[in-house]
Amino acid sequence: MSVATLGHAGPWTIAEVLEFPEDWRYELIDGAVVMNPAPSAPHQRVSFRCAAALDRVVPSGFEVLEAVNVRIGSQRLLIPDVAVVSCPGTTEMVIEATQVALMVEIISPSSTSVDRLLKPSLYAAAGIKNFIRLELNSEGAASAVVYELADEVYREVATVKPHGVLRLTKPFGVEIALDALTLSRS
Repeated sequence: MSVATLGHAGPWTIAEVLEFPEDWRYELIDGAVVMNPAPSAPHQRVSFRCAAALDRVVPSGFEVLEAVNVRIGSQRLLIPDVAVVSCPGTTEMVIEATQVALMVEIISPSSTSVDRLLKPSLYAAAGIKNFIRLELNSEGAASAVVYELADEVYREVATVKPHGVLRLTKPFGVEIALDALTLSRS
């Protein structure tokens, strides 16, 4: 980051963060900027394939987007790996939390606590009804945990072990073989 950035006084705003260069992923949590490098190749592979699998079955009125800016309150801007949104064809830089039907986070070694603990609690507080956490083990196989919002907190409704099939009924029905997200096509 530049010296000018280091000299910033007070909390950052969403408008300021949106002016940053696109060389990193910048998120805003309560006025504090969180920077992350581009995800690893395995992470990106899982994200792309998950988005593609959801996109094949997404009903009219929804769209699947990767790494989109989602406003979670006035001082929070998060970037989920995959989001299913109810504003298809949008050209906005920021999606409102109320427009998100499903969030997917793929756990990264550099942001495990944020991805496992902080982001889900912020998504739940914002009223995002459906959340999936995907994790890659040391062999590169994916597992999944599916959550649904109940009384303003996420409740675990399904756990899928490596090599299993992820089955969703909300916000729409889909089956995704976890191996299809990770296996090499060589």
